[in-house]
Amino acid sequence: MEVMDSMGSSAVVVHPMDATNGDNGVNGTEGLTASPMTTSAPMKTSDTPMDTMETQLETQTVIQMVSEMVGQSVSHWCEPKSRYQRKTCTEMAVKLWRVLQTINGFHKSRQELHQKVSNQMLSEFNVKLNDNRINQLIETAIDDKLITAEETDDSQIRYVANFDRQLFGEVSTDWLCFECHLAVEDRMLIGCTTCFRAFHPQCLKVKVNPNSYECGYCERLVQRDTTLKVNQIPKALLNKCICLLLNNLELSFDSQMTTNYEVDSTPRAQVFVFKAMDLLTIREKATNGMYDSLQEVVNDFKHFQHNYMVCVDSEFKRKLKEVLELEKKFTHEVKELTLCVDCYVYSSDIGFDISDKPYDWFTLVCSPPHELVFAKFGKYPYWPGKVINRSPNGKTYDIRFFDAPEFSRALIPDIKCRPIEGFKYEEDDELELPVQLLEEHIRKINEKGLQFVQTVKTPPIRTSAKKRANMDTDAAQRPAKRSKKSTDSSMN
Repeated sequence: MEVMDSMGSSAVVVHPMDATNGDNGVNGTEGLTASPMTTSAPMKTSDTPMDTMETQLETQTVIQMVSEMVGQSVSHWCEPKSRYQRKTCTEMAVKLWRVLQTINGFHKSRQELHQKVSNQMLSEFNVKLNDNRINQLIETAIDDKLITAEETDDSQIRYVANFDRQLFGEVSTDWLCFECHLAVEDRMLIGCTTCFRAFHPQCLKVKVNPNSYECGYCERLVQRDTTLKVNQIPKALLNKCICLLLNNLELSFDSQMTTNYEVDSTPRAQVFVFKAMDLLTIREKATNGMYDSLQEVVNDFKHFQHNYMVCVDSEFKRKLKEVLELEKKFTHEVKELTLCVDCYVYSSDIGFDISDKPYDWFTLVCSPPHELVFAKFGKYPYWPGKVINRSPNGKTYDIRFFDAPEFSRALIPDIKCRPIEGFKYEEDDELELPVQLLEEHIRKINEKGLQFVQTVKTPPIRTSAKKRANMDTDAAQRPAKRSKKSTDSSMN
């Protein structure tokens, strides 16, 4: 349903059930399959201003009718001029800018200009658009204030790109979806009531109330798992861990590509990036001890990644693949920090190259101490190690071995793990140093008066059915042999 505001522009009034029952969109940064452009006819706008009072009455009547139908107010998300709503696809906007730059100059009529835009779109980008689609694209870009129409006294016209974000007015929520990172012409945005993020209803995995929606990023800030040690440590230690995490990221990748881009770094970023965020800002916040939880850092990193995703500037696109790889590394580092804060600090606070670290860092005691086991991996003998994590069903152990200097990790089935107490390991020269490190670690645990919980049990001795059958056969044959032997001896 479309209504006209007092300036002749249109706003879409969507039935809330239509908004929340759409298909699920993409998650995170994985591609969007649906086309961001619709095939409907261009939206008609009035060439002359409409009567203000009459339009407002019509608008209020429509909204009131829809509200009565669904039994709730929809003014928060569909009232005209409630907030800036962008609908032009970012990639199409950039293509349109390039085309307008190529055909720069005034033209005698809109029809002539639109035809040149259509021809240039086809020749430069192989994008074929009919007259209706070209009209719709240009009108939507003008409504979104991404291009401006300029006319001369003799009615000649041209379109120019707009890079002035002040034309968007005072905006409190992002103009692009935080999930798909796009503006889609036929989708409204739902703004979070707590933060600046906005989402397409179709991109959310669950149905939400558009009038009181709080995004998952804000919910996780409040509903964080207080059982995790990383959520219990002092604020100063948390911010130190975040600095160590950033050190690992920057040593894994080109740090310059993650810190150079701010909201005003390019003209296009001015238009696409709603709020600036980069790793340099995250580091400054951590250095100044501003983070209260790990989830805040995760939210800031996702914000930084979103800024890269929405920018289609060539310089941003060139780095986008590296940013996605950086996101995988970041997720890994957060997981490691969540598993054990002490291990993360011990392993990160000395240096990045793990082969250069003193062996004794691995003998330091965590709180609480890790379970100690001997585990069998591949062709290697049973090797001492620490249990870093266990699978939910307890059948698999994440073990970090006492194999200096690498201190490698592996997932080991529980049937291949043995408790250290009373276990007789193989006499092997390769095990000499690992066993020394294990004994040193146990000594430090005892000095602190601590102990670890032993969950690994010595499995019972099991024999296969075939082996038991052979044993039974042997047992049955032995008396017969002795009987025959004794008989032979008696005959002699």
